[in-house]
Amino acid sequence: MATPHDFTAPSTPEEHPLLQTAARLAGIVQSATDAIVVVDDQLRIVLLNAAAERMFGWPEQPIGSHIERFVAPGFRAAVADDVESVRGTDIHGRGVGAFTTFAGLCASGDEFPCEASITPYEVDGQPEFAIVIRDITERTQALLAAQGRTRDSEERFRLATNNVAAGVYTLDLQGLVTYVNPAAEAMFGWTMAELLGKRMHDVTHYQHPDGTPFPASDCPGLQVVHQGVELREQSDTFIRKDGTFFPVVYSASPLKRDGATLGIVVGFRDDAQHREADRLMRESEERFRLIASTAPVIIWMSDADQQGTYMNESWTSLTGLPQEAGLGRRWVEAVHPDDVERLAKTYTDAFDRRESFPIEFRLRRHDGDFRWVFVQGVPRYDARGSFAGYIGSAVDVTERKEAEELLSTLSQRLIEAQEQERSRLARELHDDINQRLAVLLLSLEIAMKRQGSPTELREQLGNAIETASTLASDVQSLSHRLHSSRLQTLGLERAAREVCREFSERSSMVIDFQSDDVADVREEVALCLYRVLQEALQNAVKHSGAPHIAVSLATDLNAIALTVQDSGVGFEAGKAFRGRGLGLVSMKERLKLVNGQLSVETRSPGGTTIRARVPLNHRERITGGVGI
Repeated sequence: MATPHDFTAPSTPEEHPLLQTAARLAGIVQSATDAIVVVDDQLRIVLLNAAAERMFGWPEQPIGSHIERFVAPGFRAAVADDVESVRGTDIHGRGVGAFTTFAGLCASGDEFPCEASITPYEVDGQPEFAIVIRDITERTQALLAAQGRTRDSEERFRLATNNVAAGVYTLDLQGLVTYVNPAAEAMFGWTMAELLGKRMHDVTHYQHPDGTPFPASDCPGLQVVHQGVELREQSDTFIRKDGTFFPVVYSASPLKRDGATLGIVVGFRDDAQHREADRLMRESEERFRLIASTAPVIIWMSDADQQGTYMNESWTSLTGLPQEAGLGRRWVEAVHPDDVERLAKTYTDAFDRRESFPIEFRLRRHDGDFRWVFVQGVPRYDARGSFAGYIGSAVDVTERKEAEELLSTLSQRLIEAQEQERSRLARELHDDINQRLAVLLLSLEIAMKRQGSPTELREQLGNAIETASTLASDVQSLSHRLHSSRLQTLGLERAAREVCREFSERSSMVIDFQSDDVADVREEVALCLYRVLQEALQNAVKHSGAPHIAVSLATDLNAIALTVQDSGVGFEAGKAFRGRGLGLVSMKERLKLVNGQLSVETRSPGGTTIRARVPLNHRERITGGVGI
């Protein structure tokens, strides 16, 4: 063996045991069946054993030459990179190194497959690398021979696996790679040539994502070989060539021929997108439940079997029932009995057709009263496009339904009211005004024909004038009731005061009118409040039975407010709005035209307070002297 490390006779007795140990180690190195080559920091050969000389067959001494003389040209850069990768990793030689494969180069120029381990250590403070090389020609030939015997079946296997998106690789009984499909190459970043003959676990599965080692003895996939079991849809993490991790789902099965286990086949897929989709789905569901829990309407979901799976808190707020009572088919118990059959048919038909559906039905409120709800349901699908059930909302539309019922007959009632008003005016004109005019004309004719004294004539003319004056006053009052000109001439405040005075005189009720510095409001606002006042006074005089009515007209920074209050018998506001009378409905509809609001506070008995409030614009606030 050629070596620069010669062993000389000991200079002192203390050196003798060390030299004996060195001699033993040298003997072990010389007798090793694997080639051992030691290189220095510049990859120059400083020692090689007899097995290396036999393996590479160089006739001259290679000491001092570069290690690349033992490596085929196509692998020299890779071997140099492998040596460089262990430089400094464990300079004290505790067995940490690299494992590599390459094509060896004989002195004859022939190439042969090799596998090698590279371990760094120090000699006199200088780094050296021990490279243990094994000729794997026989193993490769045996592998090729075995592959030759099964070439047809393997070719079919490769054709199948080369064209699938999932990664596939096979291992022998020692866990060494025998095949890697293109999809696996793309995911790992390693080529099949780089992985063949390597321990797949040591290359792609040697570490957990947190950095802790992953011993092969703990690898579930390798237990397939030892225990003959199959693994299905296992979640794990593999390592790419660049050292990054990626999540996978894999399955592993024994690879058998004639009943004998030859190795294992592993199929896997990159699970990053699926896991990201799951994460986004969970976040989306969490956002949905957060939004649904605060929504002012009922949010519900059902599965593909028409079973309720979710009700938000608004269900409990409306029905008084816990959310669990809305699951399965229990929610039907809160539906009005008369609506159950219609609802069930609509619901089932929509499910069968996978179509959206709207429906209105009555739902029992927590106080036992039934409320109309408008329900909208739409089909929902999972990530695979499969029908998963329905999602929808339910909105309390009771007030809208009542308003629709009122509006549905409002036109007819207005026509009836108009006819009644025409009839009243006709009767008043015919039975009162017309008769009084006839009496007046008759009196004047008698006066003209009578030859009485001047005194009698003056008395008759005086009576006629008084009758004409009263008649004029009544016609004027009738005109005001139809359309008051006072608003244009007097303004809202004085016109309101006058109408209160007139109602007080005709009814013998005390009507107390109070107002502050009321602004000059728009004509449509003044007319609206004037008509509301007329209607409110008419209702109070006719129905309250109270001896006293208080009226106030006031403005603030934002609005003008009219209040009519009595201490009479009161009434039920709900019935009044739903009744056939036009009083409160008319007031409410008038106020809507000027963006106003009507509120009614009443107790039976206890009196009634009607408030009408209309917002003022900027100009009106300044005109009123209040400012903004």
